[in-house]
Amino acid sequence: MSISLEVSDSNTAKIEFEIRDSYSDGDTRINSSSIASKTRVKSRARISSGSNSNGSISGSPIIGGGNQTIHAMLSGLMIDIYVRSAVVNVVNNLAIYELMVTMAQGTGYRVRARGISAQGTNGEWSGWSSLVQTPPEKVYGVQCAAAGKDSVKVNWNSAIGAKTYAIEYTSQQDYFDAVPDQVSSKDNINATYTYINGLDRSKRWYFRVKAVNESGTVSESWSDIVSCVIGTKPNPPSTWSSVLTATTDETVMLYWIHNTEDGSSQVSAEIELINDSNTEIITVPNDRSDEDKDKTSSYSLQTSKYPDGAELKWRVRTKGVTDEYGDWSIQRSIHIYTKPELEVIIATPKSDTTTDTITEITKLPFCIICNNRSKGQRPIGYYITIAPTTTYVTLNNSGEEIFVNEGETIYSKYIDDLLDTDNPDLYTLVISAGDINLQNDIAYKITVNMTLNSGLYCDKELEVPVNIEYSGAMLEAEISVDGDALVTYISPYCIKQSESEAVEITQEEDGEEPTLPNADELDPEIMLAVYRREYDGSFTLISEKIENNLAKTIVDPHPSLDYARYRIVGTNTNTGEITYHDIPAVPVDEKSIVIQWGEKWQDFDRNVPDATDDAVISGSMLVLEYDIKVAESYSRDVTLVEYIGRRSPVSYYGTQIGEGGSWSVDIPCNDTDTIYALRRLGTYQGDVYIREPSGLGYWASVSVSMNHTRKDKIIPVTLDVTRVEGDGI
Repeated sequence: MSISLEVSDSNTAKIEFEIRDSYSDGDTRINSSSIASKTRVKSRARISSGSNSNGSISGSPIIGGGNQTIHAMLSGLMIDIYVRSAVVNVVNNLAIYELMVTMAQGTGYRVRARGISAQGTNGEWSGWSSLVQTPPEKVYGVQCAAAGKDSVKVNWNSAIGAKTYAIEYTSQQDYFDAVPDQVSSKDNINATYTYINGLDRSKRWYFRVKAVNESGTVSESWSDIVSCVIGTKPNPPSTWSSVLTATTDETVMLYWIHNTEDGSSQVSAEIELINDSNTEIITVPNDRSDEDKDKTSSYSLQTSKYPDGAELKWRVRTKGVTDEYGDWSIQRSIHIYTKPELEVIIATPKSDTTTDTITEITKLPFCIICNNRSKGQRPIGYYITIAPTTTYVTLNNSGEEIFVNEGETIYSKYIDDLLDTDNPDLYTLVISAGDINLQNDIAYKITVNMTLNSGLYCDKELEVPVNIEYSGAMLEAEISVDGDALVTYISPYCIKQSESEAVEITQEEDGEEPTLPNADELDPEIMLAVYRREYDGSFTLISEKIENNLAKTIVDPHPSLDYARYRIVGTNTNTGEITYHDIPAVPVDEKSIVIQWGEKWQDFDRNVPDATDDAVISGSMLVLEYDIKVAESYSRDVTLVEYIGRRSPVSYYGTQIGEGGSWSVDIPCNDTDTIYALRRLGTYQGDVYIREPSGLGYWASVSVSMNHTRKDKIIPVTLDVTRVEGDGI
């Protein structure tokens, strides 16, 4: 702010100014902390003295005489104090005071002065100058909507520093600032809304607003332009319903949205309901509050008065300020049916296709019978699940203990081919021992979800306890090792409960391995599986679904080189019971590293004479009997990400381990068989299986390199080994 005062009295040595911030001619002080919008402004105030001999501001005398004028240049944002004073020297009959202030839009300043003689005598204060105001802020929040057939209501948010408002409107947005004679205006609006009447119907009108302060200064820019069309009936509303299919005792919600070009609110709506030849019109007034009247409209429809199988057609139209209903919406349909009913029965199947209803499961298989009793509706799918009602411990297919939690689904099946059956209303699902593993003394919840062609569905739950008598049979296997091919032959079997007791007594008394049982001692209800126990305690499936008749001998091409370890798992085909037996480790005692690739093998029937005359396994094998230097390496799947504000990166780990290594070995140049095998390995395009004397075995990708000087008797060989996920056993 720059304030200058011409002084004609030579006795006036200094001038004292006081500057105050004011809001209006009533001198209401501004609380600077309450003003949110701030902008830089420039204004000029000129205050002239009267014609008396002493200079004055607004008629109040100052020391000295003659005509004197104060010029005030205001610039900045918002002043930080209410009143500020300063004393300046008079130089060349001119007193100038410059002050940087801050000012909000819509505020202003007043100035007064008094002279000080060279002897220090103060003159009287002049009156306060007239108010010099900054422009009011820009108007925000402008909205418009039709208020009648030819009128529009425009409303906006109040602007800081505004005394009144001015509005301009036109039927073409491009006319603003370009074709003034096509733009109409309305001034001296004392509220934050106004009505514009006498507008042409079916036209789109555009509006903008400016604020005006009490000095007549307008805001520096117009508000954003808004528009609406007046005098038009609403467009068809958007409609939907809570459901498309309902039961006869259900409440259905109908929804619609009022669509209008003129922005007017919905006054009322009509709903047309058609059931067969009966038509009903329901009028729904829009008597909601101003806050809610433009939100989605709804109507609660009770279906109890409509018959089973009814198709209810409905549509909506709305009315705005023109008091004229718009066109009907698209016609939609709701199908009404009786509530679906489902009967679920648990039964035991018989050989003559009949069943016996049961209340507990004592043996497998059992049946779940689904009987649809829904009138006029056909099932199109069943989803059946079985889950325990308590937590328990059981065995998985490889014989490992696992926890089964309460409510955890242990069996599920979806049936969607019912329309191809003779009677889709009656469906029977047979669950056998191969489908599920049930635990004794545990109750299971059977849940059936039936989906109907009407779009409805029905759930039914039953709790059934399990009390199955298990066999208690004993598992065993005969295992032999082929030291040349480095493979094992496994012949698993399971002895009946009565026979297993006799075998155990024989073992205790004689201390000898039992002889293989006869066919009548084997349990025909047991299905066998053979797993190889790996060095890390995991299991690899070698063969499954082996009949318990001692006819099939399983070939394992990759047993561990220290000890061959196997687990025999038996599944009762009648009860689903799973048992297992870990066979005592059989020594292999191979001290070399073995690499195999391109193998083929087949199981054989031990009861067939000369079954092993032909090789049961073929392929390539490299046996490294020499001292090997091994350098292991691991490349973890990790990403280090640097973030601003952290001193160290953040690590994110994946699942890859990147296990590998480099093997170095010296091969005598006269070991032509090994050198030949190494060269074949170097050109092989595929994964190989590596076994080490420690019992380690894994699939890997191997690269071979050999450095040979012609006269040297040793050939250095390097094998770069990278472990991979192999496809096989």
